[in-house]
Amino acid sequence: MRLFFSLFTLTTFLLFFSGCGSDNNSDSGSSTSSAISDSSSSSVQSSTSSSMLSSASSSSTSAASALIEQLTVFAEREHGYHNFETMVIDSDTAHDTFVTSLLPQSSWGDKETFMSAMNTLQIDYTKENLLLYRHTEGSGSIVVTPQLPYMDGANVTIVIDRDVPGVGTADMAYYLYAYRVSKMVPQVVFSVDEQRIPVTNSAPIACTEEYAPVCGEKEVVCVTAPCDPIPITYSNLCHMQRESFVTYLYNGECDANKNERSVTDPAAIVRSTEQFGHAIMQAYLDPSTNLFLSPFSIISALSMTYGGTYGKSAEEFEALFHYDKNLSVHNSFAALLPQMVPVHNTFTVANSLWPLKEYPFYPAFMSTISKKYGSSVFPTDYPNDPTANETINAWVEEKTKDKIKDLIPGPLSRDTAMVLVNAVYFKGLWSVEFDANDTKNESFSRSDGSRVTTETMHLLADFNYTENSLYQAIDLAYAKQEFSMIIFLPKVGHTLSDIVDHLTTRSIKSVIGEMAPAYVDLALPKFKIKWGTEELKPVLVDLGLESPFSANADFRLMANVPVGAIFISKVLHQTFVELNESGTEAAAATAVSTDLASEGPIPLVFHAERPFIFYIRDNRTGMLLFSGVLADPTSE
Repeated sequence: MRLFFSLFTLTTFLLFFSGCGSDNNSDSGSSTSSAISDSSSSSVQSSTSSSMLSSASSSSTSAASALIEQLTVFAEREHGYHNFETMVIDSDTAHDTFVTSLLPQSSWGDKETFMSAMNTLQIDYTKENLLLYRHTEGSGSIVVTPQLPYMDGANVTIVIDRDVPGVGTADMAYYLYAYRVSKMVPQVVFSVDEQRIPVTNSAPIACTEEYAPVCGEKEVVCVTAPCDPIPITYSNLCHMQRESFVTYLYNGECDANKNERSVTDPAAIVRSTEQFGHAIMQAYLDPSTNLFLSPFSIISALSMTYGGTYGKSAEEFEALFHYDKNLSVHNSFAALLPQMVPVHNTFTVANSLWPLKEYPFYPAFMSTISKKYGSSVFPTDYPNDPTANETINAWVEEKTKDKIKDLIPGPLSRDTAMVLVNAVYFKGLWSVEFDANDTKNESFSRSDGSRVTTETMHLLADFNYTENSLYQAIDLAYAKQEFSMIIFLPKVGHTLSDIVDHLTTRSIKSVIGEMAPAYVDLALPKFKIKWGTEELKPVLVDLGLESPFSANADFRLMANVPVGAIFISKVLHQTFVELNESGTEAAAATAVSTDLASEGPIPLVFHAERPFIFYIRDNRTGMLLFSGVLADPTSE
């Protein structure tokens, strides 16, 4: 049986299949995340595959709620609980055996009520376990309170709070907390004061004992300071991947002389994203059609996928994104994302995994994606849930403030193994505000020479600016210069493709380095673009990413499956952008007034009255978030 998966981002959705063959008619969609102020401000909004920049605690708690549920059918405190220890019941047989073992026990306050509750519990032991956590206190005066579960990688952690009074009783107190837990959770950890009490929930993935050694890096926790991961030799790939927080390095035993430890380098992700962004823009570029992409969203979603690849499939991802063999892609993303959290604008990223319930995905893969990308996990029963697409669509709509709707228009295939979704939302307020009173209906020349009338904003102000024989370029900063829109306007005789070709040989950062403050007469059309949902698979294949979509797909770091058992079915991307006059209140205070402008030097003229290319960039990290082409401001 072959499975597939799908990837959605702000523009991208990734669908993995497992079944008898690829299902080319199955639908995939992309989801996005974010929350923001009203749409009257200048904004760019886009739903794409991406990572979560929002609160880790809230996202991990939300993800845990899909995997574990506290049951309140039992009395919290009962003397009879001293008759057994913490346990996991994983089958109907084990359930009946436990209930039978209660019959001869004594020293219960109300054993009949407990047994009745056990007998009426509705637990589907094919998909979930019953965890009975026993807790003992030396005084009944101590108040014990379990907190909401939260994800810690692939595992679930539950903090048990203890409120110890100054004076209390000396009676023993026996507590029980019961949970319904998905079999996908390897371990539930109870954290009591400084003690962590792990409870194994599901049996480890069965591995062969074949000795085919691999070297992996295992993350460790140090008490006094952060620690580097340590190289460990595992007997084979399966034994390595069934642990959490392990990264594959190479085949063979670990060799200290190889010095192939992974390198965390957020700047490498920034460089890769820009290179990939130019390549995919050139592939889709049509001077007569509006275009809006999120290279950041696409590369985020595909990098999560890359974490499950092996062999040739991994090599194709590395070639496409120019990833060095020693680069720790996931650690680099984990280091990069916190640097991208803005203070004065809005930029949010959300990732989610929707794995097939009970499918034996490796803990190493699940824990890495969950922790490094802040991804929420929502186990889904694709064979028996024809509305799974609607559930994912609802998540997307909520994260994008209803900007992206019906991302997945129809039911997902019963052979779906996993859906990966990345969502990005950006809203930037101009550092220098446009005055709506200066907006006029003016002419815009399309690539075929025809002209349309469109609302055009005007502003006389100082901007960073440069030009050469190929283009004029201007930097329009958002509030406090956290982000910028860089616009490239081709000069007469040159094309949009010429500019992309030029930027492929250099970086946008180098163009910005050539800019200097200049007094500019700026004319810029208002516009709104909704692009997609677009299937990226054909372009990705043309760019060299072939095997992950084929019968040769190798996802042996995702699950204990042979080559070709899991493959990518779809990569879907959808985006939205809107630009208008609004800016921040503080920025308005720094804007050049009309009187001052009239007394200044003769301004340079930057009138975007013909097709142009624009990029939205995080100035603090250099990350290319979005890229687009405005070919016709009257067309969405």
